[in-house]
Amino acid sequence: HTAETYLSILEMNYVLLSARWSEPGSGVDAPRKNRKFYPIDPFLFHIFHDFGRSPDMTFVKSQERCKDPVLMSALVEVLVASELRHDPAMHPLRYFLGKKEIDFVGAEAVEVKYRTAVDLNEFFWVSKVLPPSMKFTVITRQTHSVSGRLRAIPLKEWLLERRGPR
Repeated sequence: HTAETYLSILEMNYVLLSARWSEPGSGVDAPRKNRKFYPIDPFLFHIFHDFGRSPDMTFVKSQERCKDPVLMSALVEVLVASELRHDPAMHPLRYFLGKKEIDFVGAEAVEVKYRTAVDLNEFFWVSKVLPPSMKFTVITRQTHSVSGRLRAIPLKEWLLERRGPR
């Protein structure tokens, strides 16, 4: 119960975002299933990672973490969660975990695969999970492709697309 209390306090103080499990297309949360938590700001990702350590090397360590592909992928997922929380069609944040995971589900489904090469053929399983009208976006490092309702788009383009012309 202690960890749950701490997480609730951090969420109420706008430090963490939570994503609840949901069946794609239903828009209904499953409160008894596990939740995923994201720092509300990518900067907090680094602060949490270095908590309790000397602050002298925090900046250098954060640069090193950004070179690690696994940690960079987690950081990009935090960035995507932070961006999606502003979208009424994706709020509150939800995810799906069956045999495979979809990082974010709402009006559309969004998966983060922050690596150089992503093949959309590895995502054709989503047609069995998602409603027929739901689009599926894979956020990548460089890959840009479209196949039916599946698309892969680099993070930078996706962020610019979300912000639109100003």
